[in-house]
Amino acid sequence: MKKNRLNIKTFLSMPIISLMIALFLVFLHIDSYIPKTLMSAFERIGNITIPIILFTLGGILYYSFKEKRPVNYSYALWASFLKLILIPIFFLFIALLVPMPGYLKFMLIMESASPVAISASVYIRFYGGNDIIASQSTFIMYILSLLTFPLFVALAVKISGAIGNSCSSRLANIIKITLVGRP
Repeated sequence: MKKNRLNIKTFLSMPIISLMIALFLVFLHIDSYIPKTLMSAFERIGNITIPIILFTLGGILYYSFKEKRPVNYSYALWASFLKLILIPIFFLFIALLVPMPGYLKFMLIMESASPVAISASVYIRFYGGNDIIASQSTFIMYILSLLTFPLFVALAVKISGAIGNSCSSRLANIIKITLVGRP
């Protein structure tokens, strides 16, 4: 019987190393000493990650449809139900029960109601999982989130009191940062 052992190489992938370096630079305020031209180059590299991930997901989906692989609807729908309905409802109750500022309630509900990141398919492929099922599930989850996400936005606005109080300007900045990358 083979035991699963902790492999340090699994954790030391380039995205993890990059994340650790970035956190180190930001938390120790070393990032303010890095030249602006270099930071601008890092920002531009960061801005191309989403198009690259979308391109990769499209390629994986194309490959799965080209090979006429059947879509695993039961897995995709179960994963979608869990991520788009059950998890947001759980965090909705947490937002109702735990005293916290309105903008934190809003962000908690929004983060939990968002579909999985597209990069999940890339990570699953990198670690040897079934990237075809992951890509198909991600695609179906994004389609279904067009129905569920507006519902949770409305609930989050109602619960957080985002309309008509002092947290609305913070929420506006958070939404701008999320969508555009800057306030």
